[in-house]
Amino acid sequence: MPSTASTAAQAAVLVLDEVGDAEGVNIRDARLKGALEPLAGTPALEVCCGRCRGRVAWWAPETVGAFIAATQGRAKPRRRHGGISDLAEPAPRTSIGLAPWIELASSGKTSVTIEDWKNPSGWPLRLRFTCRCGAQYTRTNTTRMREYLTAIGSENSMIFLHS
Repeated sequence: MPSTASTAAQAAVLVLDEVGDAEGVNIRDARLKGALEPLAGTPALEVCCGRCRGRVAWWAPETVGAFIAATQGRAKPRRRHGGISDLAEPAPRTSIGLAPWIELASSGKTSVTIEDWKNPSGWPLRLRFTCRCGAQYTRTNTTRMREYLTAIGSENSMIFLHS
């Protein structure tokens, strides 16, 4: 019998299909945000390179907007409570106006970087994931969301990126 998270993820894929994508104004779509809400406490998923299988990032749903957030590392164990709280934060914080994961990606100093900001909603449009082996993967929010929901729906704890 599928877990509650698996069932919620499968339902969220249907909503994503109905909405069409998770870009631009759809990041604020109430149906999409509502579909991600049951997954807010799910532990962040490890994201690995499809070439060398090394860890590249951790992904978790950001439910302020319908967005799959990403950081290179996880938060300290005592701070992890599932979802976005599992993701690392910069220390010290320097851009209080940005979400911590966006601040880290903006720094250009981690395996997760912002590819471009051409998004009227104020969220990064695409993120680039760079592995130690040199492989690079660029993902839109829609692609990340579909990969994340598919992994949760299949009860996988890891996502493997492929070009």
